[in-house]
Amino acid sequence: MNTIVTNPRRIDSGSLVGSFTIELPSGIIIHDAKLFEKGTSRWIGLPSREYTKNDGTKGYFPVVEFRDRETSDKFKDAVLPHVIEAFKALEPPPPPPQQSKQERTRGSWGGLDDGPNDEIAF
Repeated sequence: MNTIVTNPRRIDSGSLVGSFTIELPSGIIIHDAKLFEKGTSRWIGLPSREYTKNDGTKGYFPVVEFRDRETSDKFKDAVLPHVIEAFKALEPPPPPPQQSKQERTRGSWGGLDDGPNDEIAF
């Protein structure tokens, strides 16, 4: 069985790109994982619960975590390419190329044979 990423959902808030569900080859399914991006760095955030600290600020308690950095890095290296592919499928097509002022004002005529153009002979 391969790693499967489902339910990608763009959020685009600060460094948070979006959330997704991932099914691992072991059969473990993790809901509400997060994709983060800042500069050229990308990483995966596992589910956590928000709580309010004694000083009134927000804190996050991990629901799932890794025992060490090495295990976390292995997970990231194996899973991140699948997550990025899932989010690429959500991206809108690139915007159309910019038109010159002449092309924008020409309307639907498009050329010399179809109607008026910007060149006026005297």
